[in-house]
Amino acid sequence: LLLLLLVMTVKKRAAPLRKEKKNTSSSSSSSSTSSIAQAFKAPSSLVVKNVIFGLIVLSVVLVLVQLYSSSDMVEFVFPNLKLHKTHSLMHFDILRTFGDVDEDLRYKSQIFPRATLAYVTPWNSRGYEVAAQFRGKFTHVAPVWFDMKVSEDKSVYTIKATHEVNTNWMEQVRLPSPTTRLEAKIVPRVKFEDTDEALLQNLILNRMNFAPAIAFQFIELCEKLDFDGIVFEFWTRLVHIYPDQYDDVSELLAMIGDVMKKSNLDFIVVIPPTSTFKKRHFKQLAPHVSSFSLNAYDYSSASNAGPIAPYEWVKKAISDLGVDSTNAHQLLVGLNFSGTLYWRDGMKHIVGKEFIDSLYADPSAFETEWLEKAQEHVFHVNDKHYRSRFLFYPTLQSISARLKLINDFGCGVAIWEIGQGLDHFYNLL
Repeated sequence: LLLLLLVMTVKKRAAPLRKEKKNTSSSSSSSSTSSIAQAFKAPSSLVVKNVIFGLIVLSVVLVLVQLYSSSDMVEFVFPNLKLHKTHSLMHFDILRTFGDVDEDLRYKSQIFPRATLAYVTPWNSRGYEVAAQFRGKFTHVAPVWFDMKVSEDKSVYTIKATHEVNTNWMEQVRLPSPTTRLEAKIVPRVKFEDTDEALLQNLILNRMNFAPAIAFQFIELCEKLDFDGIVFEFWTRLVHIYPDQYDDVSELLAMIGDVMKKSNLDFIVVIPPTSTFKKRHFKQLAPHVSSFSLNAYDYSSASNAGPIAPYEWVKKAISDLGVDSTNAHQLLVGLNFSGTLYWRDGMKHIVGKEFIDSLYADPSAFETEWLEKAQEHVFHVNDKHYRSRFLFYPTLQSISARLKLINDFGCGVAIWEIGQGLDHFYNLL
């Protein structure tokens, strides 16, 4: 562009010089050469003006390319951004659409008949609202209300309520979907708390006695408060047992599941995406439990900052369990609706409201990058104090990629947790 403007300047100055020389005795070739030479000797102000104008035009063009052109062109001009197609302005797209809900899909699940388990945490009241507003999307709703602890004499395990049970909300969640008439099951999560090595060893060694007792505790809780089953977070809490004892843990859970099944109650076991829960455990437990909730997120940490749930890592976590057509529907693959903000000295988890508030506060501080291998977006943030941070938060594209992967395996979904997400996420479920 600059070269074109310079040539135009030369031609503009050379034209009158040629006219003055046309009646002279010199040859046309020497006249042309002389005119161009004199054009370059012309006052420099015109050249400078055209160069400045060219720079201004070039800057405007580059900005327009970055804002509106195809991602291929953006990557050509700004190769370091490594943007995925149509996502050069992802954060502005989010601000425009995060509250959009497709009313035709509000009460309809695109995953059914495979299960969708929605966790709800009391410290995030938005989850209660979502469970009721999008009923029909979720086959199971798991409020995080209970812990399991050993009694003072260490002879029995009991269930303790950590938050008030909201029966009015349960009635709202159980209302049939206006579209499909699907009714959600309420299956509260019970988290195993006593992870002391001596207590765990006693529990495992005496599992024949403890398993029925724990199962009856679950049944009593369900009958008393009208629950449809239990989500038991136990395996992920095992830190003080020996590797050869995991088969014993599997046997313990199988015995609990059999008792729950006789009472027509769902028993969902939370499992980690690690080598402690192997293919053989999945095969052993599948006939005895309703489902498995796979924690397929929190891959990174403060000491290992990065994506929350890299695509290939999630894929491997599923395939390592050896799911097949007979049991794939029992595996509910974890899908995070929370994000993680990293900075030099640490990290913290953030929810959808915090994410949107940050975008509204200063959208120009965000630069968006699509990580092709991880299939996640990362938002580079420079705040007013010039501190560099980066934020991983799920987007429509990252969720769509994981839902397709989950669908290809024939599995269900477990969302942690629905109060942390954005409304337009639910158009995909």
